[in-house]
Amino acid sequence: ARPRVNPTSPGNNYMDVALPVQRRLGALQAMCMDVTGVACSGFLHASAVARGLIATAGHRNVLVVCAENPKPILNFSYRNSVLFGGGAAAGVWRAGADGENGMHAVTLHSDATHYDAFDIDEHDTMVMKGKVVGDLAPGVLADATRRALEQADAGLDDIDWIIPHQGNINLIHDVQDALDIRDDKRVLLNIERRGNTSSVSVPGCLSEYVHDGTIAPGDRILTMAIGRGFSWGAMVFTYGRPRTSGGLSRERR
Repeated sequence: ARPRVNPTSPGNNYMDVALPVQRRLGALQAMCMDVTGVACSGFLHASAVARGLIATAGHRNVLVVCAENPKPILNFSYRNSVLFGGGAAAGVWRAGADGENGMHAVTLHSDATHYDAFDIDEHDTMVMKGKVVGDLAPGVLADATRRALEQADAGLDDIDWIIPHQGNINLIHDVQDALDIRDDKRVLLNIERRGNTSSVSVPGCLSEYVHDGTIAPGDRILTMAIGRGFSWGAMVFTYGRPRTSGGLSRERR
C-alpha cells in the first residue's frame, strides 16, 4: 500500500510523515521524527532541529522533508481556498568542516494569542481569519528578519537572494515594504505558479530557482515564514558549500 506521508491525508490518524518516508526510502537505521503544528513555518522549524541534531547529537546528515496536501481540508465556500496548493520538497543539512557554517542565523517565535486564526472546524475543513493574519504577519516577519540579520552579523547587502513565504502576494508586498525591498530583484517568487503550499513554500521555491540556475552553490539566502499558532521566524543560510569560512559579511559585489 502507498504510505500516507501527509498529516492532512485522509486516514492518517497519527499525523505522521517521518516514519512512512523512512520506510519508503529504506533508511531504517536513521533516527526520524516529525516537526508538526506550525504549518507554513515548518521548514524553518525543522531546519533549526536539524542544526541542533548536527551540533549536539553528532549527526552528519539530516534530511528535512516537507509535504502538503491541503485538498481534504479546504472549504471552497471560503474564497481564499483557491490560493492553496499541494506539493513536496526536501533538503539535506550536512555537518561542515571546522570553521564552516552554512546556517548563519535562525530566529523562531511563537504567540498563541491568535491560535484560532487558522483552525479546523467541526466539519474538518479549514477556517482562516485572513484579516488577523494580514494585520500581524508583515510586522512580525520584518522584525524576525532584522533579528536574523543581526544574529548573522550581516546586512541586506550581504544577501544574494530573498525567499519569503509564498502566502499571498499582498502579504509578500507588505513585508517587502516593511524591509524597504519592494522592487528588489533578489526577491524570488513562485506563488503565481504554485499558490500557498504551506511548509513546502520556502524549500519548493528554493528548489525551483536552484534547478533553473538562478541560485548557485555558495549563494547567501534570506528567508522568512509565518504559520499556524502564530509561529514565525527567519533564517539566513548559504546554499551548498560556503564560498569562504568565517562570518557572513563580505566585500560588496
